[in-house]
Amino acid sequence: MATRHSFADAWVEYSVATLTRRSLLVALVVSGVGTTAAVLSGVFTRAAAARQLTFAVPPRQGVRLDPLPPSEVEAPTAPITDAATEDAEGQQLQVDLDLLAGELGGLNQNALTTFNPIIQLRNGSTVAVTSVEVQASVNGTDRPDAHARAIALQLGQGWVTVANDREVSLRDETMPILPGDRALLAMRVDLRTSTISELDPSVNYHFTLTTGTDRL
Repeated sequence: MATRHSFADAWVEYSVATLTRRSLLVALVVSGVGTTAAVLSGVFTRAAAARQLTFAVPPRQGVRLDPLPPSEVEAPTAPITDAATEDAEGQQLQVDLDLLAGELGGLNQNALTTFNPIIQLRNGSTVAVTSVEVQASVNGTDRPDAHARAIALQLGQGWVTVANDREVSLRDETMPILPGDRALLAMRVDLRTSTISELDPSVNYHFTLTTGTDRL
């Protein structure tokens, strides 16, 4: 005699099969993260709360910030398109640091994590940009100065360690950004210092980039 299956039985079989496939996918993802983390130096840690980076340019400067196109991002750094939100004017770009770092296996304690250029600053004005300064504002931690010193940025010249509530120069007149051209922004998180071995789970960074031009 043929066995008859009800709709409920079929749904249970489908659910179990789906759950099995999803469980396998989760296992593969966890295994992949563990492998990537082992390649990097230091101890792998992951914060429960998302840590945010906000890059902003004041209005009426003629420049805009955008994620670097995925095809131009160098491995192993992953494109930030899935980890970033931006406004239509290109004046503010917010990046989920934990989501971005997850592509590298996470931020490691007592290690240096480098993100190859992930953001582009484009000069849309009619004059050359002859200087770029950055001021960091660090919140969500009781150690803002130490957290600021853990971040270094590069905009076509050398690496520059940021400072909390103080401007530092990222690029000078020896490397102007001509009208229509762009400069690429890279970032490092250095947790090798004795003052800070990992970023607090709720820390937020706000980087304001101010440009100067050759217009008198």
